[in-house]
Amino acid sequence: MLAGLVAAAALTAMEPAIENDLRCIGIFALAASRHEEMSQSEQAGVTGALMYYVGRIEGRRPDFRLEDSLADLLRSPAYLEGLADDARRCGAEMKAKGQQLSDLGKAMKQTGKESPAEGD
Repeated sequence: MLAGLVAAAALTAMEPAIENDLRCIGIFALAASRHEEMSQSEQAGVTGALMYYVGRIEGRRPDFRLEDSLADLLRSPAYLEGLADDARRCGAEMKAKGQQLSDLGKAMKQTGKESPAEGD
């Protein structure tokens, strides 16, 4: 119980954007722990999501202690209670980012078709 209180106190002192990203890392870390039940495509998606959220945190706070903070989060009863909401939010964020990257790829492909050939 004491560990849960300490974890909750640590989370309340955290910047909201960092905490939201950390909560998503928790979701995808839990998913990664079940990798043997996933297809290679699903494993790649989980790995990409983890890298995305870790990168967001590192971009904001390079000195952030990810391992300690993630352990505190996963021990927090409040985190476990909100797991379904976090899973929906993080999944929606990843879906939106995936669509954004897909659109970017299409735009780049179109740009390549419109560019004059070398040597013209």
